[in-house]
Amino acid sequence: MVVIMNMYQKCYVKFFDFFRKLCSRIPLGESIYYWVISNIPIAREDITSRLDGRVFFVTSTGRTGTAMISKMLNNVDGLNVRHEPVPKEQLYHRYSLENPAYSSGYVNKFRMKEIFLRQKDYPYGEVNSAIRRFVPEIKSYMPNVPVVHIVRNGKDVVSSILNRASLTERDPVYYGFSPHDSIIAPQEWDEMNRFEKICFLWNEENKWLSQVADATVKFEDLISDYETFDSKLCQIIGVKVPKSLWFSECTVTINKNKSYLDSHKCENWTDAQKNSFKRLCHDQMNAHGYEL
Repeated sequence: MVVIMNMYQKCYVKFFDFFRKLCSRIPLGESIYYWVISNIPIAREDITSRLDGRVFFVTSTGRTGTAMISKMLNNVDGLNVRHEPVPKEQLYHRYSLENPAYSSGYVNKFRMKEIFLRQKDYPYGEVNSAIRRFVPEIKSYMPNVPVVHIVRNGKDVVSSILNRASLTERDPVYYGFSPHDSIIAPQEWDEMNRFEKICFLWNEENKWLSQVADATVKFEDLISDYETFDSKLCQIIGVKVPKSLWFSECTVTINKNKSYLDSHKCENWTDAQKNSFKRLCHDQMNAHGYEL
């Protein structure tokens, strides 16, 4: 029976890339992808023995240079690094915020199998803000897998998010959502305006990641000092990035907001917005050494 299961798993791994690309091109492909992967019989111990120590994760709140970091790491020979590889994972992140119990089922039923099939004979890594609420469950499978949390100045992140459709009617993922009452009381959340909700989430998600990740590093330090980049990120995830590659990538802006309204820049916030930011973000701003 074990031999038969191993044969099945090898077939799945070989077929995976073709199937993943096919699902990205057809209607309802993402739902089909989730259902098929979830129903592949892969034992937990097989996942752990194959992946533990051979996978790494870099995560954040988003708007923290993860696309740039992913591109840089993927240019290192012998690495397979993906930036937010599961298209609907931001939606699954929303589900985990609304119901923390969702995380366990998602990781056990789908995500660990998906990584098992995605990882080949070389080290695999993800630079992925969408997995931030799934870190404890992932670590339960792979306790030796390094997870690094990138934090960026809350003023810059909030400004960047304000310039997008986040939490508006044009946001297909997060519009209308309400975090679980273990995170914030529903009435308190409902009374917040959009600016306050973005501030609250920046503080709450960075506090969460600071507790569950193996290390936290400031985005500003990663792009300004190679020694910090090497010691606070690369050495933890077990990767060597040449200084020349680091320098070339850090001078290129990736995933930049196409247009930036002056009113969204922190220096142009209203007094009410500045006070809200200080009230809601002071905890993590102070914790990471940023000036309020």
